[in-house]
Amino acid sequence: MPLKPIILPQEVWDNVISHLQYDGQSLKSCCIVCKAWALPSRTHLFRKLVFTASSPSRLSALFSNDSILPIPTWAVKEVEYRDAPSPTFLVKQLLYRFSSCLAKLHLHDVIFEAFSCVVDMICAFPTLKTLWLRNVSWTRQIRKECIDMQKKGLPHSLTDFRLHGINFRVFFIWILAHPSLPYISDLDFGPLDEEAIPYAGRYMLVVGPHVKHLSLSFGFSETWHLCIQDLLSENEQEMAKYRVERPLDSIAYNYGKKYGIAPCDNLAAFNNLQSLRINEFLDSSSINHSTATFWAPRLLASIQPRRLEHIIFCLNLSSVGELDNVVIDWDFIDLALTSGLYASLRCLLFEVGGQVNLDGLANLVMSRLPMTRSRGILRFSRPAC
Repeated sequence: MPLKPIILPQEVWDNVISHLQYDGQSLKSCCIVCKAWALPSRTHLFRKLVFTASSPSRLSALFSNDSILPIPTWAVKEVEYRDAPSPTFLVKQLLYRFSSCLAKLHLHDVIFEAFSCVVDMICAFPTLKTLWLRNVSWTRQIRKECIDMQKKGLPHSLTDFRLHGINFRVFFIWILAHPSLPYISDLDFGPLDEEAIPYAGRYMLVVGPHVKHLSLSFGFSETWHLCIQDLLSENEQEMAKYRVERPLDSIAYNYGKKYGIAPCDNLAAFNNLQSLRINEFLDSSSINHSTATFWAPRLLASIQPRRLEHIIFCLNLSSVGELDNVVIDWDFIDLALTSGLYASLRCLLFEVGGQVNLDGLANLVMSRLPMTRSRGILRFSRPAC
C-alpha cells in the first residue's frame, strides 16, 4: 500500500526554505527532486530575474494563469536587462509588472532608441534602491523630449548609484535639472574623461556630503590636469559651502605648493567617506594609462577624510617592474596617509590582478611607502572572483 504524502504546515516550509533562501542552486535542485518544494520556494527563486534578447517570451509564459510555477511579482526585487536591443513592448510589459516592488535595476550593454527611453525605464520604478547602468547608450536625442524629461527625476529611495561607460554629460545634465536629488551613500562611476569631469564635478558637489563609499575610475586625456572647479566657475557660490581653510602645514597646502594648483573644492564635499576605491589605478594591459595616477594624490589632498577607514587601489600587472613604468607620486601619497588627517585610516589595500608575483609587488610597494608601512595598514590581495 503506497504511503500517503506528508503535508507539512506552511510555517515549517517557510522555516526550512529560509535557510536556503540565498542558495538558488540548492533550491532549484530540491524543486526538481520534489515538486512540493516548488511553490513555497517561488519567493526566493524569483528574487532576481535576468532578461536577455531571447528571454522575454519564456519569462512571459511564467506570468500566465496556465503556468505550473507562476512568478509572484511582489517577490521580484532585482532585475537585470543585458546584451539586448532597446526594450520591446513585451519587455516593457514584463518589467513594469514590478514597478511597485523592485529594489535593484541593472542595465548592461543595452542600446536604447532615445535617451528619453532610458529615463522612462528608470523612473518606472519608484522604490529603487540600487541603479546600475553599464555600457548603456542611445541612438538619438530629440530636443523637445528634454522638456518632458525635466518632469522626471531619479527615485528618492535611491542609495546605491553606479554608472559605467555611458554619456555622462547627457546623464548628469538631466539629473542636475531637478531641485532635489536622492541621498546617495554608495557612488561608483567611471571612467571619467575630460568631457565628463565638469558634469561629474557638479554632481559630486551636491551629493558629496551624503556619500559613504566612493569608487572612481578615470579615462584618458591630454588636459587631465585641469581641476573640476576650474571648469565650473558658474558654480562658485555652491562650492563656497564646502570650501575649507587649508593650514599652511596641511596636506592640501603641500599639494598646492608641489603641483602649482590648488586642491579641488568640489571634492572637499566628501566629508563623510568611509571607503575610497580607485579602479584601474594602473593597468599594464591597456595601451594607454588612465589619469588615475594623477587624480589619486589630488583626491587625497582634497577630500575631508575624518571618517575614512579603507582605501583600495586596483592594479593589473604582469610583472613587478611594470609598477615603475608610470610616474606615481609615492612620496606625496606616503606623506598624506601618515598625516593627522588620515588618523582614522585602518587599511590601504592594493587589489592586484594579472600574473604578477604578489609577494614581490608587495615588497616593492612597501619600499615606496615606508611611513605608511610603519603604520601597519598596508594590505595586498587578489580580486574576488
